[in-house]
Amino acid sequence: MVMLKTFRQPKFDICTSLIEKLSKHDTSCDGVSDILSAVKDRRDYLTVIFDDVTGDVLGGVSYYISNKSDSIEVDHLGTVEQGKGYGTLLMEKVFRTAYRLGKSVSLMSNGSADEFYAKIGMAKLNNKVPVVYEISVDEINKRYCM
Repeated sequence: MVMLKTFRQPKFDICTSLIEKLSKHDTSCDGVSDILSAVKDRRDYLTVIFDDVTGDVLGGVSYYISNKSDSIEVDHLGTVEQGKGYGTLLMEKVFRTAYRLGKSVSLMSNGSADEFYAKIGMAKLNNKVPVVYEISVDEINKRYCM
């Protein structure tokens, strides 16, 4: 079983604890590196997925919510293992938050995760790096809130 926890501008001690928990993983792995970037971001929101038995960090996503924008911006998304559904669970949490606020969700990527973003309903808006992906409020409602 897993547990999701969201922090708003996480305090230094929380970030330090999360980084410590990630230190047992190979930090050169893209997913772990992305989780570390999410934890260190501290700009706005951080959602972390934990193993609820061991307390191990399995993934993280950082995102920014602005009152001046119609979109939530995802900054960093990473998981310790691909194909386990952790990234999908993290993005579903962001999508539900966006739906409640009446916002779309957008992000930029190096293009290496096209299949993943397509699978979760995000449209690819361009074909050059950085690749921009977005999902509308209507699409979030159809896929995740009905």
